[in-house]
Amino acid sequence: MCSGAVAETGRVPQVYTGKCPVLLLPAGKRNRKTTEPRQSAAMAGLRPGSFPLLVRGDWGTAEPPAPLRKKLLLYFQSPKRSGGGECELRCGPGQLLVCFARPDVRQRVLERQTHELDLGEKGKLKFIVTELEAATEQEAFEEKLVPTKALDAMRDLQREGGALQKTENDFPKSELQERSHSMEKTAEQSAETSPSVVLENVEGCSAKCIQMLLEDVSGLAADGDFTVEMIPELNVAVATFLKSIDTQEFTNKFAQNKRVKRIKITARLLEVTRSIKAENIPDNVSTDYLTVYFENTQNGGGPVSGIQLLPEKNSAIITFCDHKDLSTVLEKQHLLEQTPVSVHPYYHSLGTALYGKERPVIKMPNSMVMPLDPYVWQFLQRQDRLIEAINQEMANCHCCLKWPLTDCAQPEITLCPSSSISEQKETMIKLIKTWKQDVSTEFSRIMSRYIAIKCKIISAKWNDVKNKLMKDADLIITDISEEMAVIAGNRAAVDSAEKEVRECMEKAMEESERKKQTIEISVSIAPEKYAVLHNAGLEENIHEECPCLKISYDDTKKTVQLCGLSAEVYKTKANLLEKVLNMPSTSVNVNHNVFLHLRCVNSKTMSEMLFATNKINAFYELKGDTVMVFGETPKDLSEGEKQLKASLAYKSIDVKDCEVTKMKEWSDLLAFLRKKYPSSQEKVVIHEPVGNENIVIITGFTETVEKVYKNLYDFIDRNTQVEREIPAKLVAAVEFVEKEKSAVCDELRKKGVTVCFHTKTPCISLRGPRAEVSKAVTVLEKIISSLYWKDVSIDKPGAKQFFIDRKDTFIFEAKQKFNCLIRLKEQQQKSENVDDKEERKLRYKQTLQDAVEVLVYKVPQQGCSTDHRQGESQREKRGEDLCMATDGEKMITTAEGLCIRVEEKDIIDATTDVIVNSVGTDLGFGVGPLCRALLEEAGPELQMEFDKEKGQQAVGNGSVVCTSGCTLACKFVFHAVLSQWDRGSGQALKALENIVNLCLMKTEEFGLNSITFPAIGTGGLRFPNTVVSKLIFDEVFKFSSSHSRKTLQEVHFLLHPDDTHNIQAFTSELKRRLTGDAAPQLDFISPVSTEALGIYKMKIGSITLKVTSGDITKEDTEVIVNISNRTFDATSGVFKAIMDAAGSDVEEECDQYAGQLQSGFITTEGGALSCSKIIHLIHNMNVKNQVSKVLHECELRSYKSVAFPAIGTGAARQSPAKVADDMLDAIVEFASSRSVQHLKEIRIVIFQKHMLRDFYESMKKREDLDLSEPQSWMSTLKSCFWDQKKSIQKKKLLVLEKKVDKVTFQICGESKRNVDATESWIVDLILKEQFENRIVDELIESFDERQIEALADLQRGKHVTIQLDKSQSPPCITISGISREVCSVSVEVQKMIKKIMTTQEEQSKAELVYNLVEWRYQRTNDSFVAFDKLTNMQLEDAKIEKKTHLTIRINKNNYRVDLNTLQALDDQGGTINIQRVPKNEDMQAIEFPANWEDMQGERVKLVTLTQLCQEYLEVQKRFQKTAHSFVIEKIQRIQNPFLWQTYQIKKKSLRMKNKNQDNEKLLFHGTAKISLSTINYNGFNRGFAGINAASIGNGTYFAVNAIYSAQDTYSKPDTSGRKYMYLARVLTGEFCVGRRGLVTPPPKHSADPTDLYDSVVDDVNAPKMFVIFNDIQAYPEYLITFRQ
Repeated sequence: MCSGAVAETGRVPQVYTGKCPVLLLPAGKRNRKTTEPRQSAAMAGLRPGSFPLLVRGDWGTAEPPAPLRKKLLLYFQSPKRSGGGECELRCGPGQLLVCFARPDVRQRVLERQTHELDLGEKGKLKFIVTELEAATEQEAFEEKLVPTKALDAMRDLQREGGALQKTENDFPKSELQERSHSMEKTAEQSAETSPSVVLENVEGCSAKCIQMLLEDVSGLAADGDFTVEMIPELNVAVATFLKSIDTQEFTNKFAQNKRVKRIKITARLLEVTRSIKAENIPDNVSTDYLTVYFENTQNGGGPVSGIQLLPEKNSAIITFCDHKDLSTVLEKQHLLEQTPVSVHPYYHSLGTALYGKERPVIKMPNSMVMPLDPYVWQFLQRQDRLIEAINQEMANCHCCLKWPLTDCAQPEITLCPSSSISEQKETMIKLIKTWKQDVSTEFSRIMSRYIAIKCKIISAKWNDVKNKLMKDADLIITDISEEMAVIAGNRAAVDSAEKEVRECMEKAMEESERKKQTIEISVSIAPEKYAVLHNAGLEENIHEECPCLKISYDDTKKTVQLCGLSAEVYKTKANLLEKVLNMPSTSVNVNHNVFLHLRCVNSKTMSEMLFATNKINAFYELKGDTVMVFGETPKDLSEGEKQLKASLAYKSIDVKDCEVTKMKEWSDLLAFLRKKYPSSQEKVVIHEPVGNENIVIITGFTETVEKVYKNLYDFIDRNTQVEREIPAKLVAAVEFVEKEKSAVCDELRKKGVTVCFHTKTPCISLRGPRAEVSKAVTVLEKIISSLYWKDVSIDKPGAKQFFIDRKDTFIFEAKQKFNCLIRLKEQQQKSENVDDKEERKLRYKQTLQDAVEVLVYKVPQQGCSTDHRQGESQREKRGEDLCMATDGEKMITTAEGLCIRVEEKDIIDATTDVIVNSVGTDLGFGVGPLCRALLEEAGPELQMEFDKEKGQQAVGNGSVVCTSGCTLACKFVFHAVLSQWDRGSGQALKALENIVNLCLMKTEEFGLNSITFPAIGTGGLRFPNTVVSKLIFDEVFKFSSSHSRKTLQEVHFLLHPDDTHNIQAFTSELKRRLTGDAAPQLDFISPVSTEALGIYKMKIGSITLKVTSGDITKEDTEVIVNISNRTFDATSGVFKAIMDAAGSDVEEECDQYAGQLQSGFITTEGGALSCSKIIHLIHNMNVKNQVSKVLHECELRSYKSVAFPAIGTGAARQSPAKVADDMLDAIVEFASSRSVQHLKEIRIVIFQKHMLRDFYESMKKREDLDLSEPQSWMSTLKSCFWDQKKSIQKKKLLVLEKKVDKVTFQICGESKRNVDATESWIVDLILKEQFENRIVDELIESFDERQIEALADLQRGKHVTIQLDKSQSPPCITISGISREVCSVSVEVQKMIKKIMTTQEEQSKAELVYNLVEWRYQRTNDSFVAFDKLTNMQLEDAKIEKKTHLTIRINKNNYRVDLNTLQALDDQGGTINIQRVPKNEDMQAIEFPANWEDMQGERVKLVTLTQLCQEYLEVQKRFQKTAHSFVIEKIQRIQNPFLWQTYQIKKKSLRMKNKNQDNEKLLFHGTAKISLSTINYNGFNRGFAGINAASIGNGTYFAVNAIYSAQDTYSKPDTSGRKYMYLARVLTGEFCVGRRGLVTPPPKHSADPTDLYDSVVDDVNAPKMFVIFNDIQAYPEYLITFRQ
């Protein structure tokens, strides 16, 4: 068998093992040549060298069954059981042949005496194993052996037909060989090409047409040369050529035929198939059986690769491994289980087999006749849609219906097969087999929907029932007789109709019986009571119990008529009388006016209007002075009483002016109302005033009374004139209403209301009729309350003038764009401020932290008095906004009237509407002391309600859960969810702000009047009490100013009496707000005292400051400050000393917190130190800021004392004097804060004793800042500025007064969005007009009082602000304001800088000239005195310029000098001799470098070098030696004769001093662009030492390597990215190591302090930088411009 056979058929080879297959031989090993002898054919299936044995057993004449064969095979394969081995089986009748692969195995099996097989319950099977007796016997056995029964059946069939085929032995050997060769040749040809061609798309073409078309194309004849088989269901034909032709060529030729193309027939080669279709296969045949059968060579078969059984068609598709096997199989006749089987070639591409001329024709099924109910047929005839639907449903079963004739007495319907059956290609046969059954079942199912039944009827009632039923379209009714009718139609409808007919007929029979036993009686009942019973469902209840009883009420006789069976009638009567007797009633108290109204109307009618219309089963009666209400139930009585009181009302109008009721209009109005609400309708009654009465009374139904009352009251209102005033919060709101709501005002004027707008006191006044004025007030108040407004303050200079200049345009644009009104807010008491500004004089000024300036003015006594009165008037105008209660209770009132109280009592004693509780974010209830106290007082219901509420909302940090107060005195408890205090680094503060605001909003939202806040968060959540007190006050004030309150009146801050810290914090905050101290001031600064040697002490406010020398690790303060880097791994300095002394626990704690540096420091325990805490501060250069951080942290944590080292004086190398000032400034500013309550002592511990002097000097400075002795400001000023005038002048601060140019706009609009947009718009306009110019120049450092006063004048006269900042490097001036003003002021500032630069250049030049030559004038004693340096330079310049005369001043007198005679003549004719003395006799020998160009009369000349000249290359080489990553743009030579000469003189001096020639080096110096001109003209200035770096002395720094000077710290890039560096000649001479703070080189020997080194370096052995302290010791020879 081929390799694919097992996989495709699912069969397991059963009759082979090992190497010797018997039945399932591979295709390549089958013997196709029939030329071998007959005797060898018996062993054709055995391999050469196989060794057989004969097995006989008791399994009958047939072959052993398959399971037994398997067991036998396993038995002979087992060496243990049979002695056998590898083998295979061949079957025969009653016996078996087993063939072994080896002779020794066969011999072992033969030698075994007995062979038996254990069959389990069936016992044991014994069998005999023997050798084959002789060759003839073996041959005979082989002839009898067949693989299956199919071969025998086929042979029998051939014998019966009388046409036995010849076997292979019937032919001689030569003939067999020739036939074999012929068959092989034919197979090879067929393998190459198929003889068949498929013609597709042949629909409409007959077989004859196709034959002729093929004849035309191929030139062959039909039948003889080819055959055609039509397959109509596939729309194809298959042409098979009997004559050998090239079918591929034919296919191509066929496709080219024009006629073929026109009729669109396509041709393709039919594949060479390996499959056959076997038909008429018995049902019980398996795939294994088919496989064995068709692999048998005697059946013409060969190896099978797969079998597909088609049981529904009794067929199978057998696929062979080799297509050559098909021809032999197709030539033979086949018989399976005694059933003839037909085989045909099967083509998978067609999906069908080819049958040739005998292609089967399928017979269609016969029609069927079914009976039809005549009444159902009548019904269907009237419903065409139903017949169509039945036809359609049957069509789905491939059936068409032939309906009977219309008037057929016995209708029958014929069911015929439809043509759609033939269209079902694959399932047609199956459909035909089951068609009759399927169609019959479906038709019966469809017709079961319709039914016809017969019903008995009573003619008297039948017509009504019939007419009702006939309305149903799903029915037809046919009367058969007077007592019988037929109902036909839809089954459901017929069943329903049949039920209804039956019930109607039964009811008719019962009625006829009842008429014979009926009686009628009457029962007397009052109409009102019967109405109650009727409304209660009297009739319904009676009919429910006695359906046939008739009941009615006779209004004339006031009786109930009962008609029915006697028993039912009397029973009903008894029930009626009982209900009337027991009907509930009650008396109702009503107003006398209402009672009089009821007496005037009909009670029955009024009862119906009061009760019946409102579905209340009740009525009323008047008995004497009482109103009695009757009802069916107590509930009806209760509701009736309520309805009576609610529905009827009275109104009275007190008419104070009797003339109003005498007006004709009044009479007309009464007539109109009486006509509109006539008393006959009993709606309302109007009682006019009688006699002296001035009261109008209206009685009746409440709604109507209200309407009449409104008409009468409105009439009175319209005739009464009143005045009202509507206040507004700001003028903008008044103007907005006046301009934007003019239409509303016009409408009010039309109604007689006069509207006036007032801007001085913002309000709107109204005058007119009372009713209209009231409406107008409501309208305008609603408009004003709906407005949004905002005060927008802008502190940009010139903003006010900018708005005024374009006021009309801006107002118009704001209205057009945003529908908002914008105006300037008027400044109050403008004139007083102006006068005050003119009279006052600045006496003292100090700049504090964050640029806050303290200004002290001298004010005349009269001015002080005026200010006092002004303060009084302002407080009166505020309406005593801030006050303290007289009974000692602490209270403050906001400007909007919200009262804030600070109380000391237990939380459970709070009596406000709301109490605020705090809960942690874990929602643990009752954990904190506050929550626990509330829970104990309120009971467990409070927690239960809290748990319920929190489950219904998302609860997190900052949220609020609302519950009732339970047993507390309050109405609500607001539970605020708050996280632990995060030291201000997270969202804790923001969450607390949100909570306070949310609680206030909810209180207002719930319409409550008061709320209590305890000091929430200050307990277990660890919020600082000072932070909480300030925050809660701020939020309450903010809420008061930003929300329009309706109900909230009081906010209580409740503090427990034992909580002293919170009491102090809240009281201090309240006091600060009562006194209006926005910035609390320092109490006092005491003089510096010396406790002991090296310990300085002073009092700053409430804090004691001590500066001492020693070891900080020995201090016993509560906190010690440590200075560290970010990784806490410093190995020297204060950090190492503190960490070594603190121990390993502190180190581990530092490692733990190292990544949590949110505030720039961490706090750990003190470890082995005497302190409690160590604050590890991450150092930066801003010492003041760092000290402030630590001090505020100490106050926040309630620490009492702290010790600092001298921050930054160690490895950071900051100046001790600067560090001292920064630390003292921070301490003074901190002590000035009124919030300081805990920190009492600050120590600064100095390790290097020489620094004590710097800190002492800084402390001494602070003595002069004492401004807070317990005396008035005036006396303080006198003592500071008069008694200590000299001290003040000495300490005078050069500070530019900060200009505050603030303007406030009022914006008003109808939406917050528009107001905000207007604010953004006006701010943007002003900001766009603003311009800022920053002037940076080193010369700004030289600004003195004159320049600062000039800046102040510019600031006052222009719309600009000027900020002078000398702390920057380099210093700068920032000018902000209107662009045009900024530009003009910038020009003036530049002129000032230019003037200073010119002055400095002149001074520098004078210094240089003075180093070269000295001019002198003669005194009276004939001695000569040198001129000042400036005059000295003027004389020398005049000589060089060859002037003849020059005017100078000598001893404050003018002299005219004759430069030729060297004599000076004054104005009186006096003469003085002058002389010129060169300081260096060899000066004439000083020559300028040969490469210098002609100066052409210039003082300084910059010569740009070409890139190819040697000079450029040498400089470039030096620069790029280390700074090779930079690009040189240009190199310029500096030619400055004066600098050169002085430098050469200094050079000669050093040469003589040091007695050597090697005193000069070429070094680099990086600088900023702004310094270039100064250096080019005046050389290097050591006065700027420390601007960039001053680590080894306060001199001028030079670097050995260019890369060092190229750093941005030194050569700062300009705006275009260019950097600048000098290559300078520097006289370094002899040098030593420098240190911080040096202003001159140190002496070479302590014995001679005048013999100094010439320069200092960073490292004597390998210096990288040099510092000189004499400006003429360096010459800037080359300027290098470069970039990154």
